Amino acid sequence: MNRLEKELEKLKNKLMSQKFIVYGGGNAGYLFIRYFCKENNLNPYLVLDKKFFKKGNFLGIPALNPLEYKPSEEEKKKMYCSTSGK
Repeated sequence: MNRLEKELEKLKNKLMSQKFIVYGGGNAGYLFIRYFCKENNLNPYLVLDKKFFKKGNFLGIPALNPLEYKPSEEEKKKMYCSTSGK
């Protein structure tokens, strides 16, 4: 197993143990959810991205603009995965 595979396995194990939010609904977010999450049976419960002006949907996952997101105290403790194509 090469270094990248080891790091992906560590990430998968962390995400399997909790609900998580994906920040970024562009190309990188699409690739992360479509190929990494779906293939590893991981289910983010929310996607945050500036392109959503009102509550929406991204690959079947609820999506919001980050400025509209008001996390509860429990949600503030959750894991966030940031995706960026730049």
